[in-house]
Amino acid sequence: ALVKQLGDERIKGVLMLDEFPEVVSRVHKGEGPEAAIDLLHTLREMRQTEAFKHFALVLAGSIGLHHVVGKLDRIKLINDLRDIDVPALSRQEGHELLELILARATMQLDRNVRDHILDIVGTLLPYHIQLLVADLNAIARRNDTVEVTTAMVDDAAAAVIARNDKFADWEQRLVDYLDPEDCDY
Repeated sequence: ALVKQLGDERIKGVLMLDEFPEVVSRVHKGEGPEAAIDLLHTLREMRQTEAFKHFALVLAGSIGLHHVVGKLDRIKLINDLRDIDVPALSRQEGHELLELILARATMQLDRNVRDHILDIVGTLLPYHIQLLVADLNAIARRNDTVEVTTAMVDDAAAAVIARNDKFADWEQRLVDYLDPEDCDY
């Protein structure tokens, strides 16, 4: 019924479904493969029906949708989609992100400390930079200081990795979605 109503609307709209591969996977596991296939059919129909030409879908996810749909043996249901690869940030973009994150912060990070953050993160994904800065902020508060050092960056990185609470779910999705030989990391 909702799909029909959306087709009747004449306003332009964009529906973004983040972590969509996870949605398909959970439908598959919880309701069975036919329910997941029905979902994919419905979305394909929306993308290819004239009534929905004013309506755009953005299906996002950190793991490629093709991995999940491949397990359903229904790649043809997504072959009309265009992949948009979002690469890691450049070093300059990493510094710009740090500038934005720290614009209202009380903690102070000199260029050497900021460079060290980016070195520690390695592949400059915004989420990873944000996690490290959040832990740095907690360490600075605990130490009752506004001056952040490279040693504090090292401590924050070790804490983020040791906790693993932000990466365990993503790692499990890799194991669930990918073939075993693709998970050997």
